[in-house]
Amino acid sequence: SEKHFPNLTTIPLIPLSDTNKLLPFPIKNIEMLLFLANFTVLIKSSSEFKTTKQSALPPILKVVCFFIGSLYDTLVLSKIISSIFLYKFITPILIIFKNDTNGIHLALGTLIGGIIQFIVQTPAVRKLGYGFTFTLSKLKDANFKEITELLLPAFLSSTIGQFGLYIDMFFSSGLEEGAWTSLGYANRIFQFPTGLLLTAILVPLFPLFSKLVGEKKYTETAEYFTKGVGSLFFIACYFIATISIVRFDAIAIALERGAFTHESTIQVANILLVITFSLLPYVFRDSATRLLYAFNDSKIPFITALLAIFLKIFFNSILVKEYGIYGISMSTVIITLINAIILGSFIKSKMEYKFMPMFKDLAKMILIGIASTIIGFYFHEFICKFIEGNILHTTLRVVITTSVVGVIYMSLSQLFKIEYASIAIEKIKGRFIK
Repeated sequence: SEKHFPNLTTIPLIPLSDTNKLLPFPIKNIEMLLFLANFTVLIKSSSEFKTTKQSALPPILKVVCFFIGSLYDTLVLSKIISSIFLYKFITPILIIFKNDTNGIHLALGTLIGGIIQFIVQTPAVRKLGYGFTFTLSKLKDANFKEITELLLPAFLSSTIGQFGLYIDMFFSSGLEEGAWTSLGYANRIFQFPTGLLLTAILVPLFPLFSKLVGEKKYTETAEYFTKGVGSLFFIACYFIATISIVRFDAIAIALERGAFTHESTIQVANILLVITFSLLPYVFRDSATRLLYAFNDSKIPFITALLAIFLKIFFNSILVKEYGIYGISMSTVIITLINAIILGSFIKSKMEYKFMPMFKDLAKMILIGIASTIIGFYFHEFICKFIEGNILHTTLRVVITTSVVGVIYMSLSQLFKIEYASIAIEKIKGRFIK
């Protein structure tokens, strides 16, 4: 490379205002593009909803997509650009090849988009002062060995995550037709708010963690970790409340057409409800993983991910027999929680950290979320008597319900002195009241 690989804990913090210069457009416009990137594929494929248990892709294409995706997922570079370029390449292919019944063209579009993602991000890397060259002279370089030791477990951790999908596919193959497809839809919908949360909060925090850990400012590191995770918990509890209430309407709007029937909506919605309960441990797990990476420790996340594979097999074998496809969702929740606990325990081995204040706030957020869900549920039932009919009416119900639940959630949070509510209100005022 043009520069030696640095110790990752000494990378200087890039001001958030400067990150816009590395992107083709302002960050504030990204939410809608992420929405389009996720739901373009969902809406298109729902009209051709199949009850097959898995698609028949050529083995070589599976291998190529699998390893390129795993390698790319280990990069810390902006996944925002990734979603945008995947959208730009997948959408035209879905439009051109309307009868893509086995997903080959979709996979090819994803592969092409992934390659272009890497190419487009290269100029941003060069602007940071780094370049690419092929040489064997750096193999013995201490910095190269250090970054290899860090990235290799991260790469393997990402790869292991894919094996979890294959395990779920194996257990779902013995269930009723359409079970695996329904689980896939529910997972994709779940990934939308999750990805939005992690992108908006954790991506800016990672370089901050690295800077503070490199300067051995562990008190400040703990403070920002608490604020970051607390913010994720606060928004996640609202997401859980709204998903619990409007999941049937939202899925019907996005997917219920063609072969995707009302019965399909019910199954996907119920699976989504179960998976949604993993959102809290999910965001904590990913936050803890990034903090451990800031300490140049990728071995612990790798070992934890490896353990998750064996736990996945164990819990699936027990729960699938009793609960069918919902058992796979339950095992996902349990394993995510176990991973979060393990990774959280290792944080205390890196620095002095008190979890109790964070979990006290979380307990209040959960109670507020439950209260908001109950009130929101009865409100939604009430307006369903007056607003029913076509897709426009359903959309109006979703908008009104999510807005009302948001007001209830924020009001109760203010009442119980959740600081993140005050911060959110100030942000909203700053945006709309100049």
